[in-house]
Amino acid sequence: MNSIIYATRDIVFFDGYCVLCNGFVDFLLAADTKTKLRFASLQGKTAKELLPPSYLHAVDTVIFINERYQISTKSSAIIEILKTLGGVWKLAFIFSFLPSFLLDKFYDLLARNRYSWFGKRNTCRVPTDEEKERIMP
Repeated sequence: MNSIIYATRDIVFFDGYCVLCNGFVDFLLAADTKTKLRFASLQGKTAKELLPPSYLHAVDTVIFINERYQISTKSSAIIEILKTLGGVWKLAFIFSFLPSFLLDKFYDLLARNRYSWFGKRNTCRVPTDEEKERIMP
């Protein structure tokens, strides 16, 4: 895989086992009509190649790398991802006026309980044929 090519894309890293996280990816795949976003499991090869080592064990958060290789995590990542979608989703910037420590507290509560509240897959997400262009290994 050519890391330079993927690093210039907006990439959403997610917990491949988490049902909630996979639901978020499903939502983004449907909402991203301009196919701006790419996706990779935090447990996969792409994460190991592109993420700094300090992020590799952060499977309890969504990590977003934009096209300028700026990294966002937790609630900031969600806001940046939605802004990247454009259209009505750009309104997510409204949440950036709230203190990030408050948003992250809510995010951490959800992340801590995601498996018990929403479930856990036995294996990481395997992309369908239609998703293979957008979901990296």
